[in-house]
Amino acid sequence: MAYTFEADRDFLRANLRFGTALYVKFDDYNSLTTTFDFNKLLVPTLPVRNGDGEIL
Repeated sequence: MAYTFEADRDFLRANLRFGTALYVKFDDYNSLTTTFDFNKLLVPTLPVRNGDGEIL
């Protein structure tokens, strides 16, 4: 699927995200929640080029 007709393509942003949480209830009025979340952007990065335009 293409969203542009140019040589440089624009990628749709997509994320890979997962995480977990720990909930501890101490009594009727007190609790503690600890969370961990990981997020990774899933789009390719542009290559690094030298002065002549060659990919390094």
